[in-house]
Amino acid sequence: MQQEQLRITFSINSPSDETFATFAFEHRSTETPCLVSQEIELEPRLFGSPELTRSSHNVIQLFNSLSEKVEPLDTDAPLITWYSCGPTVYDDMHIGHAASFIRQDCIRRVINRYHTTPVVLALGVTDVDDKIIARAKLTGQSEKQLAQKFERRFFQDLDRLNVLRMSCFVVARSPTKFHPEKRKRADFALWKAKVADEVSWICPWGEGRPGWHIECSTFCDLLTEGKSKLTLHSGGMDLKFPHHNNEICQSEAYYSTDQWAQYFIHLGTLCLSETGHKMSKSLGNFVTVSDFLAKMGTADEFRVTSLRRSYRSTLMYSNEDLIESKKILRTISQALSVCDEVLDFKGVSKTSQADWSSLVDLQKVSSSFDEALCNDFNFPAALESLTEFSEKLAGKVSPSIIETSLSRQFILSSLGVLGIEMAVCQRQTNEKLLFAELERFRNSVRTFALGKHLTLVSGAKPSKEDLQRHSMQNKELLKECDRARDFINSLTLTPVADDKIS
Repeated sequence: MQQEQLRITFSINSPSDETFATFAFEHRSTETPCLVSQEIELEPRLFGSPELTRSSHNVIQLFNSLSEKVEPLDTDAPLITWYSCGPTVYDDMHIGHAASFIRQDCIRRVINRYHTTPVVLALGVTDVDDKIIARAKLTGQSEKQLAQKFERRFFQDLDRLNVLRMSCFVVARSPTKFHPEKRKRADFALWKAKVADEVSWICPWGEGRPGWHIECSTFCDLLTEGKSKLTLHSGGMDLKFPHHNNEICQSEAYYSTDQWAQYFIHLGTLCLSETGHKMSKSLGNFVTVSDFLAKMGTADEFRVTSLRRSYRSTLMYSNEDLIESKKILRTISQALSVCDEVLDFKGVSKTSQADWSSLVDLQKVSSSFDEALCNDFNFPAALESLTEFSEKLAGKVSPSIIETSLSRQFILSSLGVLGIEMAVCQRQTNEKLLFAELERFRNSVRTFALGKHLTLVSGAKPSKEDLQRHSMQNKELLKECDRARDFINSLTLTPVADDKIS
C-alpha cells in the first residue's frame, strides 16, 4: 500500500544530495598535446522522487542495435559511460540533426529519472575534416576559425532546443595512437597523408591527420580511461554502416575483445513527407534550427513533433505534423490553465470533495506513462497518455483541490522528463497578465465615461441627471468599453461583469 501512495504522491523536487558522483579523465602524451583534461560534476536527478526512481518495476528495456534484441539496461556498474557521435562543424545545424539530439536527450532524461546509476555522456565534435577544409578555403577563413564559429553555434542551438548539455565534449585536435596500415581494398583509412596547405601533425607513420572513424574510437578510449568496455554508444541510423562498423572493428582489435560497446542506440533520420528524401545539406533541402525557430515554430513544438514517432523510426516531417504538435501542446496548456484556475480559487468551487475514482485514474495514467518510457523509450505512447489525460482534465467543470494539485504535478513532471518547457503555457500565463491589465484599463476608462470620478464645485456628489448627461457625451467611449468586455469574456474563464448604469 505504501508503494501505491508513492505512485500518486510524487514530487518534482530534486533530492538533497545534488551530486551523485564525480568523474574525471585525462589523457597525456609526450609527443602530442593533451586532448582533454576535465573533471565533470554530474547533474542531479531532476525529475521524480528517490522513492520513485528506485522502484523495482522501473527497469528500462532498450533495443540494442548490436544484438538486434530488446534488453534490460545494465545498471549494476558504478557508472554508465555513454558516447555519442556529434557534428562535423562546417555549417549550422538543421532540424534533421536536431531531431536526433532531441530524441537522445529524452532517452538520457528517462535514464536519469528511473535509475540512480550516474551517467557520463560525452559528445564527439569533428573539427578537422574534408568538408571543413573545403568550406574554409571557400570563405577565406582558417579551418580553426570556421570550426570554432560553428561549434559555438551548434551548442547555442542545443540550448535553444532545451537539450541538456553533455557531461563533456571532445574534439579532434590531435593525432590518434592506432596503427594506420591498410592492406585490402575494403580497409578504411585510419590516418590520412598530408595534403599541401591542410592541417597536419607529425607522427611516426608520416605527417597527416586522423581518419574519421578513428576519432570516435579515441574519444571513447578517453571516456573509459583506456578500459575496453563502453556502456552506450549512440548516433544516427545513417552512421550504422560504415562508421559504427568500422569503430567496432578497430576498437575490438585494439583491446583484443569480442565486445567493445555493451549497447548501440541508433536514431531514425528525418525525411520530408513531400519527397521522401532525407533532409541533408548535400541535397540542399534543409531548414536550419535558427530559421525554424524564427519562422515556423517553437522548440516545444518541434520536440513534440520529434517524439510522436519511435526514436528508432524515420521521422516523416510535414507542416501537418507541426500543426498537430501545436494542438497537443494547446491541450496540455488548457489542462494546466484549469489547474491554475482551481488552485487560484477563480471561478471554481473551493469546497468540492475529493473524487477518489479520479485519483485512481491518475495513478493508472502515471503507471502507463512510466511503462511506456521504460519500454524501449516509447515516447509516442507516453505522449498519448499525457495528452488524453490532459484533455479529460481540461474538460472537467469543477475538479477537487487534491485531484488538481496531483494532476498538475503529474503533468509538469511528465513534461520535464520529455524536455518540454511548456512555452505555450508560459505565453498563456503572460496573456493572463495582459488580460488583467486590459481589464483594469478598460474599467478605468468606463468609470471615467460614466462620470463616477466627478465632483461638483460645491463638493457635492453629481445628481443622477448630471451622470446621465455625462454618459451621453461619452456614449461612443462606453460602446468601446462594452466591446473590450465581450472580447475579454470570449478568451478567459473568469468573465468580466459590469454594474448597471444607475
